[in-house]
Amino acid sequence: MKKAAQIFRVIPLRKIALFLIVLLAGYSCKKDDEVGIKNRMVIDGKTFELVSGFFDNDPEEQSTADIPPQHGFAQEVLLLGPGLTMNTSTGIVSGKGNAVVFNPFTSEIALVAGNFELPVPYTEKIGFLLDAYGCEGYDAGTDDCDVEYEGDSGTLTISVSGDVYTLKFTGKMTYEDNDGNEITVDVDLFFEGYLKGVDL
Repeated sequence: MKKAAQIFRVIPLRKIALFLIVLLAGYSCKKDDEVGIKNRMVIDGKTFELVSGFFDNDPEEQSTADIPPQHGFAQEVLLLGPGLTMNTSTGIVSGKGNAVVFNPFTSEIALVAGNFELPVPYTEKIGFLLDAYGCEGYDAGTDDCDVEYEGDSGTLTISVSGDVYTLKFTGKMTYEDNDGNEITVDVDLFFEGYLKGVDL
């Protein structure tokens, strides 16, 4: 009877250990699921994946609003979601999906690291964003968006390590609803990866 009692005590402990292992495994999976999409734009509570990035390899030279004016370069950075593809030979986008564009104003012709603020009130000066806009449900065939977001305020941070670019944007964008009302929403964007130079 003593031996039987010892076995009886061991079995529940093994069951408890098994239960804890299953519980921890489930928690680990849940945490992995919560990590979500790495390269994404969260706008108005909606998350859009970003799968490819491009920059204009021949940016337009532009004068600033300074007196006397300085000369800089109006860069263009384009990030695309699933469903949109870029013909890198022509710079033409095809398909349907979500996209976002930033126009940092730089002193150099190359796209460089830095913090580029969308100024309020708006001004065209080096080190600022000339524009920022997003397009939900962009149809390249018609050049229309289901919802078009215009940059209102915020900062784009660009970091460069070799061929890898890290882009972060936190700010606000505005869109027009079906009744013609302007709605301002929060935007949080993160993209890390290779940016291809294209004649946009």
